[in-house]
Amino acid sequence: MEIPKIEVVASQKGYRVISGIPHSKRGPLKAAPDSKGYLRFKVTIYTGRSITCWVHRLVAFQKFGMALYSGAPDVRHRDGNQKNNSEENILLGTRRDNRLDVPKEQRSASAKRMNITKHAALWREIDTLLDAGNGIRPTARILGVATSTVYNRTLKRKEWH
Repeated sequence: MEIPKIEVVASQKGYRVISGIPHSKRGPLKAAPDSKGYLRFKVTIYTGRSITCWVHRLVAFQKFGMALYSGAPDVRHRDGNQKNNSEENILLGTRRDNRLDVPKEQRSASAKRMNITKHAALWREIDTLLDAGNGIRPTARILGVATSTVYNRTLKRKEWH
């Protein structure tokens, strides 16, 4: 048996998003941001039990229906603002389209943070070997990385000094 989709259940229970604000049959609901900044609210499925529903996904279901689940498209915010859940701002697209909705400056800053976190240990090893007098090629050989990786690290070191 297939588990029903959250947005389908919410719609069946009478939940709607009007002008970007979630509503139950009783009126407007308070939506709170999750750790990534997307607004969400609780859908009561029966007494004492609730599930989390994201506002942008319910808007997408209201706008596109079951197409939301075909081909696993991403729900996009046209303006890149996760809190703007107006119907005009919600689109379906690929993961790439979704990423390109974020302003370039934000994408660059995010990529830079991820790169620093991901490669910090490798960079320390490269720095240690270079400081010990090894060249670019020997350092790359020792660490089993491309020479371009070590070369690019030397360029970053020059920027900092």
